[in-house]
Amino acid sequence: MKEERRQIVWDSLAVFYVIVGLQVATQIFAWVFQYHPSLGPNINGFYPFWKITGWYIDWFFVYPRELQLSILGLGAVVFVLFFFTFELPKIAFGKKEKESDLYGSSRFAEKKDIVRAKLLPKNKKEKLKSDAVIVGGWIEKHWWGKKTFHLLRHSGPEHILMMAPTRSGKGVSVVIPTLLSWKESLVVTDLKGELWACTSGWRRNYAKNKVLKFEPASDNSVHWNPLDSIRMGPKEIGDAQNIAQLIIDPDGEGLKDHWMKTANSLITGIILYLLHEEKDFNNGVATLPRILTTLSQAEQEKFTHRVDGTKCTLWDAMMSYEGMKGNVSAQAIFETASDISATPPEERGSIISTAKTALTLYRDPIVAQNISSSDFKVKDLMNSEDPVSLYVITQPNDKDRLRPLVRVIINGITRLLADKMVYREGRAFGDYKHRMLLMLDEFPSLGRLPIIEESLAYVAGYGIKCCLICQDMTQLRKTYGQQESISANCHIHIVFAPNTTDTAEYISKRIGRTTIVKQEGEGSHQHTQYYSRDLLTPDEVTRLKQVNFKSNGKVDEYGEIIVMVAGCSPIKGNQPLYYVDQYFIPRARIPSPEVSDRL
Repeated sequence: MKEERRQIVWDSLAVFYVIVGLQVATQIFAWVFQYHPSLGPNINGFYPFWKITGWYIDWFFVYPRELQLSILGLGAVVFVLFFFTFELPKIAFGKKEKESDLYGSSRFAEKKDIVRAKLLPKNKKEKLKSDAVIVGGWIEKHWWGKKTFHLLRHSGPEHILMMAPTRSGKGVSVVIPTLLSWKESLVVTDLKGELWACTSGWRRNYAKNKVLKFEPASDNSVHWNPLDSIRMGPKEIGDAQNIAQLIIDPDGEGLKDHWMKTANSLITGIILYLLHEEKDFNNGVATLPRILTTLSQAEQEKFTHRVDGTKCTLWDAMMSYEGMKGNVSAQAIFETASDISATPPEERGSIISTAKTALTLYRDPIVAQNISSSDFKVKDLMNSEDPVSLYVITQPNDKDRLRPLVRVIINGITRLLADKMVYREGRAFGDYKHRMLLMLDEFPSLGRLPIIEESLAYVAGYGIKCCLICQDMTQLRKTYGQQESISANCHIHIVFAPNTTDTAEYISKRIGRTTIVKQEGEGSHQHTQYYSRDLLTPDEVTRLKQVNFKSNGKVDEYGEIIVMVAGCSPIKGNQPLYYVDQYFIPRARIPSPEVSDRL
């Protein structure tokens, strides 16, 4: 707003100075000719400023010197006026301007800063992109008093971190508006099914997405078998180890003891065994529930010996698999069975018990049914003919028990979709048809996912844009440690009023300090004093305004948020509420599909 007002003043002064200069030139020329009648009528020797242009056209070849003298006067007047208006103040006050940043130069972003950060279009003609994330709103205050509410959209490849306590409005102001505008592929964790209800109808009917509802504890769910995400061949052992560790370590705290480490090795071996022996020779399907059944029958003679065809224990069946030529996992399967069969019975029983405990979730028949086959492949999410939206839904009462399965899903998606790069003309390109937004709400509650922390540095090159949501820095650091790298790898930070002092202090320091200039003293003893202060103190961060409604239900005052973009001044923005925005209301009212799509 200040920049617009300043530009209007400068333009007005420029026009005024040109008029004054023309008037001076007119009067000089008239004075040279002693106000001769041939110059036209005048009022007390005063001619209109535009007369000089006509005289110049008519008499330039007759009186060139006189006209040049007049034009010289014009230039001199304009130069003097511009000098005293613009240059002299810089000379006189330039030092003070620099001193005004003595203790800090932090300030809130203006419109030009927000445009430079690519959150607002440069002009009205610039077309809005269909793959943009709504990162907040911003109220532009015009110099004539009008206010305009702008949506801040980010469509670049960079990642986003949002810190918002429970019930702070993150869903209605950022998540749902984004899902009602982003038209490319999407994977989102939906903790209550609210996102599916509000956005899947529009995404299916108007964004032309295939919408998949994966709700493991519900009868109305698309099916997906995590073991189908294992890439058969040279990478199968590594993929099996990843899944096994996610099963044994559901909180991401690491393999703490001997029992967890040996159970992890055991599950890896059984996954590989089922992928080949059971699937290829017994017409079975390798699934997580099948691992649990296999462990329960491990000591019984219910398995087929690959050498003589007799019935034997699981360990004998796995060791007889060593002779299968061309199988990269044969040796790993043999060694797993050999190690477990060589342990004392009591220890072997404890190892099996540890493994079975980690698989308890898959005793639930509904969960088992939903993960025993696949209605889509992970690669389909970014490579189908149409974009695909996958909603991973966990109801609050199932959230904790389903966490290990959600971890497996997120791990599989990240691992498989960022595995291949195409190079053309010396440049790298991701091998995909559609960009994908990975939006993880309350992602620290899933436990530590090393693949998320590590992959943020490179998945953008594969077309994956991450929007990670946590409650505050305390929750993030509790899960990923004080030296976490997630916040450093996110280009944009969105902050709602925090409830913890640590987060408020972090935000205050991140925003920076500014310099306050005060005139102190009186009369001849008056002097300028400079003070340093936080642009926003920690307590001011915690007191960011909440949304306020009028009696008729309309918004009286939008809630405040802070949007921090790398390389840009912090933006003191506002919450865009989808349920009072005429752009989003019709989209949110479109009914969600009764049945999930299947690929």
